[in-house]
Amino acid sequence: GALNGIMAILAGLIAQLLSVNLGRGNIGPFQGAIALTALALVQILPWDENYGDREAEVGASLSLALGTMRSQPSLWLLGLVQSLFEGAMYTFVFNWVPMLEPLAPQSQSPFPHGLIFACFMLCIAMGSTAFEVASRALDSRHILTITLAVSTFVLATPVAVDSFATVLAAFLLFEGCVGAFGPGCATLRSRVIPSNIHSTILNFYRITLNAAVVVGTKGSTVASSSTLFSACAACLALSTVCQLVLNSDPRAHRVEDTDSGKAA
Repeated sequence: GALNGIMAILAGLIAQLLSVNLGRGNIGPFQGAIALTALALVQILPWDENYGDREAEVGASLSLALGTMRSQPSLWLLGLVQSLFEGAMYTFVFNWVPMLEPLAPQSQSPFPHGLIFACFMLCIAMGSTAFEVASRALDSRHILTITLAVSTFVLATPVAVDSFATVLAAFLLFEGCVGAFGPGCATLRSRVIPSNIHSTILNFYRITLNAAVVVGTKGSTVASSSTLFSACAACLALSTVCQLVLNSDPRAHRVEDTDSGKAA
């Protein structure tokens, strides 16, 4: 929500303050994070645990979810869309600094990691707002398709361009796409995934997502930044194709669109 966005922007500004203005260096933001984590621990200690439905049969839920996924290819497509995008996103998180830092002007010292992070968070908030505005005229599946196509283009930009300003602009635009992707994908999940197995399906999605994240983050130790961003762009291109195929499934349509199609 808006509060999360504000707090993320403040986190970037505080990190910049700790590392540069207060002279704590690169370790400063981590020290600040430790203090905030301790504060969060104090806040959550009085909470009651949410155990969910303790009488639910795990085996039956898994069997039902797997059977539904076999009969509805749209569930696999949506899982691929989400996993490929978020895998590229987390790879970006670990690699934007090594890609952007060497392109910075020599006069830009020290590199303003915190300020750029704050700008990223601002763009995410703007992307979420842009999705809300665009959804008044376009269906979520079309907005998501545009978002994925734009993401493909902007993450391919640093592979072909070595301008600091251009690459930074591309990264800011990608973060805007991240902000739009969240509510867009959530809307499609609510349409495509049956409510009685929603959480189980999401757990299956996390398996492929975690695999993509492991590959992406491990790749930073064995491949160049250009190679990783090329791979991210390829994943996003494949995600766009999956979304285009998913768009043809009636389950991904708005209820009013489906009703009007039946009436016709």
